[in-house]
Amino acid sequence: MNLGQEIILDVVAALKELYPDIGMENTKYKLSTVQSKYYIHRVELGEVHPALKCKIQLFIW
Repeated sequence: MNLGQEIILDVVAALKELYPDIGMENTKYKLSTVQSKYYIHRVELGEVHPALKCKIQLFIW
């Protein structure tokens, strides 16, 4: 299972808790359509974006 699929399952599970009558298959399909437009990269807690230091330097100088 890739990260996109994991995210979709997590979001659908959260939506199912909020809206018990939600159509899960239709929701998964719609979320998959949206997710397919993005590149997803898991970030560990406390990890910063790799270019953050460079961007900060741009504003400081």
